[in-house]
Amino acid sequence: MISFEALHIGPMAHRVCKGAQDWRFTPLGSMFGIMMHLVLGNADPKHNKQTGTLKFWPVGGASMVSITDDFFWIIMTYRNPYNGVVGNDLWLSWMTVSEFPGFGRMMKFFEPQMEHFQGTSRCFPCHAKVSRVEFTSTGYNTYSESENIALVLDGDPKDCGKTLVVDHMYGAFNVVGKEEPPKMVDTNRIAVGGGKLTPKPLTPAAKKWLTMNPPPRGVEFPAPLEEPETPSSSGLPLGAVALAAIGLGVVLYLRNKKSTLA
Repeated sequence: MISFEALHIGPMAHRVCKGAQDWRFTPLGSMFGIMMHLVLGNADPKHNKQTGTLKFWPVGGASMVSITDDFFWIIMTYRNPYNGVVGNDLWLSWMTVSEFPGFGRMMKFFEPQMEHFQGTSRCFPCHAKVSRVEFTSTGYNTYSESENIALVLDGDPKDCGKTLVVDHMYGAFNVVGKEEPPKMVDTNRIAVGGGKLTPKPLTPAAKKWLTMNPPPRGVEFPAPLEEPETPSSSGLPLGAVALAAIGLGVVLYLRNKKSTLA
């Protein structure tokens, strides 16, 4: 049995975390590996897909849902998708390649502080509160050169076979803290440098989901819904990626380093 704060499925997430490990003891360091693979993964979503069947059992007794598609990113976490607050419920968020919001918007997801900390509902198109999740890989992906699942547990890339099962064991662990979770994430986890609250712009798919699933009563949402940001493209030409990835990775590395030191 494994306990986790966040579980990720998808080649992009896997290669980013693997990049941190591979570059850790080089002169450029882990952050360079992270940034370089963020650029490569988000610039070419069609070649960073996890083809498979996602099955989940919604909380409340609804019937099992099964989706077979090319997934760009799947997240399972105890963070509420509306605001990022860690609670007692297991949430599933997923994004298919066809729903990829564009290179620019996806890169904004990773700007400090990472958008995951304020909730995934401003970027991801689909979410569900679940009791059980099963994922079966059914297709070959060019990144791992196998049909195995590209898995990340709390930032650590893991080897995984073709099938993954996650059961939500409510109350299995007692964590030191307040009995009731907070209503909102600390602003230091949302705003860069602890300044003004800066939620990221909505994607069109996120806008659609939030319109159909507005925040429940009592659930805080960082800022009112604004007009969604229109994606400029699904990715970047492969030639441009080959020429620009390392250079842009260096720029992002130095920018993040400056932000961290500040």
